[in-house]
Amino acid sequence: MIIEMILFLAFVVAVGAAVAVGAAIVKAYEWRQDVLYGPYIFPAFSHRNKRMTQCCSKSGARER
Repeated sequence: MIIEMILFLAFVVAVGAAVAVGAAIVKAYEWRQDVLYGPYIFPAFSHRNKRMTQCCSKSGARER
């Protein structure tokens, strides 16, 4: 019973460490992208822009 508990705790610690390393890798990649290309700025009114591109032609007139 004690051996199983030790193995389970070792597994939980290993999974936690893997998640922490993965998060650190993602943060490092995001930081590198920000340094190289500048921060990503979310477009304002993105839901409106999506609707406008679906319902309007290139000339700006509504399609019916």
